[in-house]
Amino acid sequence: MLLRLIGVKGNQLILLGGELSAEEAEQLGLFKILEKEEEAISMAMKISRGPFLAYSKSKELINKALFQDLEEFLKLESSIQREMGKSHDFREGINAFAEKREPKFIGE
Repeated sequence: MLLRLIGVKGNQLILLGGELSAEEAEQLGLFKILEKEEEAISMAMKISRGPFLAYSKSKELINKALFQDLEEFLKLESSIQREMGKSHDFREGINAFAEKREPKFIGE
């Protein structure tokens, strides 16, 4: 999904990991930074008073346009995450993070 939303930078994040600053995420169009709390509250109130059903259906259309079959994609992603969560490399990554060391991945 990230690849479709932000292009080549998404590919880099998917393959190499890493973080985006809030400014980078905003430049890539992932969200908008609001400078003041009042702006955020105002936007939230406007959305909350809006036509929920229309918002919901619009989001459904956007997802279909961007991802063709979002539900199939999400099923596949869930299946892959479940499989990867059982792998040696997943446990190694978690352990390395907890132990503050570089992971040693073996592809299993």
